Amino acid sequence: MMARQFLLMLGKDARRSGYCFGDCVGVALKISEKEGEAEHSCIHLIYDYNLDGKWEKAKDETSDFFIYRMHQGRLQIHRSCSGLIKL
Repeated sequence: MMARQFLLMLGKDARRSGYCFGDCVGVALKISEKEGEAEHSCIHLIYDYNLDGKWEKAKDETSDFFIYRMHQGRLQIHRSCSGLIKL
């Protein structure tokens, strides 16, 4: 993935972070790192992607979590928090 495309996607999701069609609970934006990774190398964004009024931590493409990170010199995007970082 090109860095420009990565940044465009990150910007789009960052603008949406925190949106909820109902009463969502939690932190909509968090910057952290996975154990053993560089400090501040992971950005968690959450928004009500499917408009069901809650933020879901699903382990597949239905997740409302969007995780952007730098891992071993590569840019990565994940749609769930499974296996990455405890929120």
